[in-house]
Amino acid sequence: MTWGYEDWDFWISCGEKGYYGKRIPEPLFLYRVKETSMYTKAIEHHRELMAQIIVNHPNLYDPKSLSEAKRILAPGCTVPLKTKPLVSVVVPTYNRPDTLKTTLESIASQTYKHIEAVVVNDAGEDVSTVVDLFRDRLRIQYLVHPENKGLAAARNTAIRHASGEYIAYLDDDDMFYQDHIETLVTYLETSGDKVAYTDAYRVCQEKEGGRYAIKQKDVPYSFDFDADLILAQNLFPVLCVMHRKSCLDEVGLFDESLTTHEDWDLWIRISRNYHFTHIKKITGEFTWRTDSASMSGARQADFLRTMGIIYEKYKSYLRDKQRILDLQTAWIQHLQKVSIIIPVFNKVEFTKKCCEALVKNTPRGLYELIIVDNASTDDTSAFLKGLKGDVKIITNEKNLGFSRACNQGARLAATNYLLFLNNDTEPMKGWLEPLLHILTQDSSAGAVGSKLLFPDGTIQHAGVVIIDDQKLPDPLVARHVYYGEPGDVSEANQLRQYQALTAACLLVRKSAFHEAGGFDEAYWNGYEDVDLCFNLQERGWKLVYQPESVLIHHESKSGPERFSKVSENIQRLHNRWIGKIKPDILLKKDGSMAITEDRKIQRYRMPNVRAAQSWAGKQQKLVSIIILTCNALEYTQQCVSSIQKHTGRPYEIIFVDNASSDGTVEYLRNLAGKQVNYKLIENRENLGFAAGNNQGVALARGEYIMLLNNDVLVSDGWLDGLVEGLERDEKIGMVGPITNSISGRQMVRAVPYTDEDGFHHFSQRVRKTYSGRLTPRNRIAGFAVLMRKALYDEVGGLDESFGTGNYEDDDLCLKVRGKGYAIMVDESVFIHHYGSKTFLANNIDYRGSLSVNGSHFKEKWPDADYDELLELHTSLVDLNASMLIKGQEALDAGHPADALAVYAKVLTANPIDDGALYGTGLAFQMSGKTVEAIAAFKKALKVNPTLTHAYGRLALAYESMNQTDDAISVLQKATEFNNHDAAVYNNLGVLYFKKKNHASARNCFERALSIDVNYQEAQQNLKKVSWSSEKITNHTFAHIS
Repeated sequence: MTWGYEDWDFWISCGEKGYYGKRIPEPLFLYRVKETSMYTKAIEHHRELMAQIIVNHPNLYDPKSLSEAKRILAPGCTVPLKTKPLVSVVVPTYNRPDTLKTTLESIASQTYKHIEAVVVNDAGEDVSTVVDLFRDRLRIQYLVHPENKGLAAARNTAIRHASGEYIAYLDDDDMFYQDHIETLVTYLETSGDKVAYTDAYRVCQEKEGGRYAIKQKDVPYSFDFDADLILAQNLFPVLCVMHRKSCLDEVGLFDESLTTHEDWDLWIRISRNYHFTHIKKITGEFTWRTDSASMSGARQADFLRTMGIIYEKYKSYLRDKQRILDLQTAWIQHLQKVSIIIPVFNKVEFTKKCCEALVKNTPRGLYELIIVDNASTDDTSAFLKGLKGDVKIITNEKNLGFSRACNQGARLAATNYLLFLNNDTEPMKGWLEPLLHILTQDSSAGAVGSKLLFPDGTIQHAGVVIIDDQKLPDPLVARHVYYGEPGDVSEANQLRQYQALTAACLLVRKSAFHEAGGFDEAYWNGYEDVDLCFNLQERGWKLVYQPESVLIHHESKSGPERFSKVSENIQRLHNRWIGKIKPDILLKKDGSMAITEDRKIQRYRMPNVRAAQSWAGKQQKLVSIIILTCNALEYTQQCVSSIQKHTGRPYEIIFVDNASSDGTVEYLRNLAGKQVNYKLIENRENLGFAAGNNQGVALARGEYIMLLNNDVLVSDGWLDGLVEGLERDEKIGMVGPITNSISGRQMVRAVPYTDEDGFHHFSQRVRKTYSGRLTPRNRIAGFAVLMRKALYDEVGGLDESFGTGNYEDDDLCLKVRGKGYAIMVDESVFIHHYGSKTFLANNIDYRGSLSVNGSHFKEKWPDADYDELLELHTSLVDLNASMLIKGQEALDAGHPADALAVYAKVLTANPIDDGALYGTGLAFQMSGKTVEAIAAFKKALKVNPTLTHAYGRLALAYESMNQTDDAISVLQKATEFNNHDAAVYNNLGVLYFKKKNHASARNCFERALSIDVNYQEAQQNLKKVSWSSEKITNHTFAHIS
């Protein structure tokens, strides 16, 4: 394979046959080189491609060059194996019996025969007859899902039934070449590596005459493995990979919550523990159909959505990796790019303002601009010729109308999203991103519209309502809702679904636009957008109004709306849609108005898509939520509603009612009667906060319990975040959120919202910004506390002597700390707390309760400093930081025992403090306690995989115990996080040489010298590695720190 160098190889072949060429010195043409071209990719693999050319023409090169070329290409060569390990090939299938036959034939035809195929039918049509054709030639398992579970689940089912030592993958429309399995299993068996991958052709197909025809073959993926780069993009298709099945024991299976990118997600997880070797050999091919599901709009939206999930999921690995962050941004921008289509006819002054605002308020690289000039007679043509950047101009000889101009622009668009924009609009800052967010995160949304304001700030468009006007009469009238109202009216600033939106600014999914047939060109400048929206709705697409996207629209405010002026357009709309589209509102002859039962206007909420789990296939543990009630029904209803909407993991709610009299009991009885995971305890008298919660916990089935006040609101991901925090370490005893109203350091002051929608927006921003951030605290407030039920029982639960409430949560925190557990706050989980509503609803003397229980608390805990408990003067975070300095000082002074004592105090307060864990490892290493040092370093790296200096120390510890394989594995990981440390590569080479893996040793020493050409130790080792009879004398790790 010489892709990218094929022409060079061809010229050499010509010369070898006796042909020659002559050089013409004058330049005759220009050629372009793009960053993503085949040539620039080939340059990255010059060494291997040059070696392939030498091997292709052995008569033209000296023996030394030929030998070196063969060595470079050696990983792809095969040698006889002493043992024949079983390879299980995972084959998911769904309604492709024709291609499945070809797929299985490619497996049965492998030169390596010790194979089993595990075929999983994901509830598609029966393919057992196809499978049975191969039972005489191939060991095969055939499994059937009773319902469609998706690609990830199908692969997981196959893996669970696989018997092989190695796992390979082949989808039901792809194929292996005959030497695929042999190439990979031979390399893995002889090298000792756990994972390897080859290259594959992409076979691009298009449908012609009802059948798919091959249009071209290329190799889009042929990247050497890069542990950083894989965090930005997938580096190889799934059929290229083979790995030991045991790799999955540590990292888990495919994440079934991912509907695309599930393979990439698994490769990232495997890559954190194992190195991937690239064998530069084409051993298969995969199908890419440009007009099928692989390119559908919904799939493209999901592609972008899951990419965002993966970027978020693994962002902890990107500290100080700006190159990868930039690549991630570039990928997102590429996939989100929009084609902005502006039809114009005269009014050049408006077109200028529109373009100026567009450039000023829209991020570069986020859009291409397509302007369709409908035969303007003013200075429009001259203005358009002067535009620069990513701009395409279509000039019509006559005015073809709005619809046809928009369709022209859509045909020229190079992106997946079409934004139709009037030239008399002025986009405001941040106008485009909110529109894109809807389409990229919700694959069921087909179009999104903006809020359009007149220059005086009043509303021109905030959605279109469909009316049956019996006064006109007209059974199908489309009118702007909130027309002329102030721009800040609350009803116009909520996400909503409508039956129609204006095309003055309308973002449409390209695939949905083409599915609907585009704009009907029979309309002339009116109602074509309503007709398009009806078409999209008929095909099941959602139409969303996004008020965060704001533009100024210079449409005239005088007179009736322009739709009513063109009777032909109205008649066409009636003929097409009366009887199919149901009105939202009935306007009666007497002027009264009624909302119809078929009303389609409704609040829009982004789909609650759970983020991918950290460990795919991991069973989620049940959480028992304990909610105490005593009147305050309104707040309980809001609380329950928010839990139902925003909780994606398994939970039960146990309500404990303390003798409510305001209808709360009846409401809870009704809930518990309908919901199998809801339970109700009814107390005839108010037993108090502590006793009521203890009752609820006693009834709980969950491994985790969540004490939650009834006057709170939660948001997406709240419970997942708290559980993930609790599960970070077994010594974390309690986890709580941050909030707007509470005592202590959990409170966020001056929150920037005033209503529930504002709260959800703010909480999600917090979730995204501070994901995974746990902060140690001396105590957390009892309004929202997550802990293990076993620990709650161990410390005796809440002390019921505190009566109606106050200080029982502080008491619980001290008991938990007394058992050696840490208390943490998840800074990414923000919960709204109305604050003390039960006290107010029941006329309880809050201040009196504080005074009485405060005295009781002091009697019980006479040595407790309450100011210190609340961290009023110095935070626990700052105290831990000062302790780390003391620990380092003790190490520097040669007192490891003193250092261990200091670090132990820090770890008691925060068991996931990576600085304290690393320091503990150093102290143990200094004390000669290698086993303990290894445990400390491994835990430090689990908490923070980018703690590069810990890899060196861990490798040194393993090597001191003659665990060379483990030391190699650790240093391989170190190179993935920092591939510019010459000493790491040198030491890795020493270990490879010790294992008699001379080829890998040589590569490491060469890599060390490429980083530091004057590195004498690596120079000496490189010389010695070529003499197999000699040993490298320097086995020390002097450069590891």
